[in-house]
Amino acid sequence: MFRLMPASSKGQHRRRPLARDASEPPSRNPKMKIFLSMKAVAMRNRLILNGVILNAAFVLCLLIVSVPLLAHHGNAAFDTTKKVSVAGTVTEWRWGNPHCYVKVDAKDDKGKVIHWIAEAENPPYLTTRGWSPRDIKVGDEITLTLTVAKNGTPIGRVLDVTFADGRTLPSTGPDIPSSTPNAN
Repeated sequence: MFRLMPASSKGQHRRRPLARDASEPPSRNPKMKIFLSMKAVAMRNRLILNGVILNAAFVLCLLIVSVPLLAHHGNAAFDTTKKVSVAGTVTEWRWGNPHCYVKVDAKDDKGKVIHWIAEAENPPYLTTRGWSPRDIKVGDEITLTLTVAKNGTPIGRVLDVTFADGRTLPSTGPDIPSSTPNAN
């Protein structure tokens, strides 16, 4: 498989292979080096493109999923022009994210018990207004000031809570300064 090629004008001949052996490493074949480097570049570009597509798809999915979260914080269900005071006994108190909830049994004008559910703000927001998880306990007599649901159901958003001892905790408004000094 060798072809004789003239090496010089003196008639000496050198041997040059016509084809490379398949078992020879590709790194020694210059044409194969070029082919492999082009293939590596194409593969890298494909991986980069796939990464860009995957990242774009991920961001798009996050945007689609987050739309209902924005709708969650609407006030459309509540009549924000109407404030109602509800006095009753606490039957349940939940301090947790995304909102705190208090359930109160109150009596209407005819003496019938109505089970109210009131949503307060989130715990970090309430703590800036002086609240703590231990402020409300099951069995406490409280008066809630609420914005109520437009459809008439006994559901509302807490504006403030007044306790039997006269103490009031606001759910909205300016932050209450902390009683602990800053560590500056």
